[in-house]
Amino acid sequence: MTPLALLAPLPPNPFSGRYEVVTDARLDGQTYGTLAWYLLADPNIFDTVEVSFLNGMAEPYMRENQEWDGQGISYMIGVDFGVAALDWRGMHKYKGNGS
Repeated sequence: MTPLALLAPLPPNPFSGRYEVVTDARLDGQTYGTLAWYLLADPNIFDTVEVSFLNGMAEPYMRENQEWDGQGISYMIGVDFGVAALDWRGMHKYKGNGS
């Protein structure tokens, strides 16, 4: 490449402003470490993943259990849900190019 070519202006990025960067620390340290990135389609345009809740109850529930010896109470909090991939074309994972 000639030095003059290095000074030429770059063409505009056609994808500028079309994507939203969303970060989540829970994805770091997973397979392929922090070099991996994900690309997902707009859920309002393309159905990719469906989340369903048992009996339509999306809020957490709490159960209380009296200890058998009367010395305390234990609590359990949970949400019953299921996830299904609807179409693989709406999401992509890039592993990154590091070792």
